[in-house]
Amino acid sequence: HRPIKAPMQDENGKRLKPALQAKALQAAWVQALDTLPEGQKPVRVFYDSTNNPEAEIALNNALHDLNKDGHGLELGNVEEGYDIGRRLGNTGVSGALVEINLATIASYKDGGVSAVVYAGTDGSLTVQMVRPPDEA
Repeated sequence: HRPIKAPMQDENGKRLKPALQAKALQAAWVQALDTLPEGQKPVRVFYDSTNNPEAEIALNNALHDLNKDGHGLELGNVEEGYDIGRRLGNTGVSGALVEINLATIASYKDGGVSAVVYAGTDGSLTVQMVRPPDEA
């Protein structure tokens, strides 16, 4: 599915305050949901807090707010939130690919849509949905 980028900086290149980071990420999450077939939503999320605790805070706040209307996940639930930095260690520049690959495996093996949230070199965060192939 098409990745949706959430800027974490303002037009002057200054880092957004935490509340605005969460709002930007929440908007990207909702846009990413729109790339899914109707009625589908993610059952797990893969992210990486390595060297980016602000991203984890923004993601947690964004998902917490979305949970109020049934669209969010809980990062603290070990069956829903997968922090590859804590579970695997620092994967370096391969982090996004590791997340996408793990999401693909999880969606294929356990079913359901997986979401991945990864950092860009420009400080942005990207939300992308991954789902298993349709039955043949």
